[in-house]
Amino acid sequence: MINYNKKLDCLFKKWKNAFAFKHFFYDGLMYRGEIINPYWRNPGEENEMWDNAPKRIMFLLKDVNVGEDRPDDDEDIRGRIFTDTSSRTYRNMSYWLYGILNTIETGEIPKYTFSVSESTQLFDNTPIAYVNCKKEAGGSSVSYQTLTNYIERDKKYIIKEIEILDPDIIICGAWTENSGNPIFNLVKKEIYKGIKKINEWMYYCETTNKLVINSYHPTTRASDGKSMYTNMMNALKEFLEKYPSFKKSCRMSK
Repeated sequence: MINYNKKLDCLFKKWKNAFAFKHFFYDGLMYRGEIINPYWRNPGEENEMWDNAPKRIMFLLKDVNVGEDRPDDDEDIRGRIFTDTSSRTYRNMSYWLYGILNTIETGEIPKYTFSVSESTQLFDNTPIAYVNCKKEAGGSSVSYQTLTNYIERDKKYIIKEIEILDPDIIICGAWTENSGNPIFNLVKKEIYKGIKKINEWMYYCETTNKLVINSYHPTTRASDGKSMYTNMMNALKEFLEKYPSFKKSCRMSK
């Protein structure tokens, strides 16, 4: 069995040595071990769970928002438990995960009226990869140019992290109407070059059986949570109707 986070830690060591980071945020495969307090858990069975996941889902986002409360040292976010339902980021991420998994399994979109606790419980117990392209601690926002600069500088490491985790679905959360999505552009141009546009949200690489979602960031104010969820799930259902074989990947058939 592959120890994904151990491989990532080796990558992160090289990544940190390559550039001057003030506060490096470790990420990757979220821990699924013993819960030691309401907000944190230890490493556990995440590697086995990731190996056996019907669909491996990665959230590929910008950076970690620490606001003015900067850490004194590097930080590892893989042990976080996302119980704070007041957080727009984690609430929308949990809704998207809930909707994606259930739509793939049943072919029907769960109504937006399901409970927040139900979705966050799924989020904290499902094997997921949570990756930020910018490993330096951030604030409430990051400019398009700053994010683009970090992606261009660090792209070989970002690509390697994605290759190690080998997700089936990547949610590229950085789209804006005025600027587009630099995270999606990296995935499209550098990783899945044969990607095909299905609709405004869904892009599919048939040769690798990978689905890439060109999405808003979960904290965006450009669209409310219900609209983002509904539009993403409708786009996903359209994709599944065109490519029903996507459900039958090697991992789905185990």
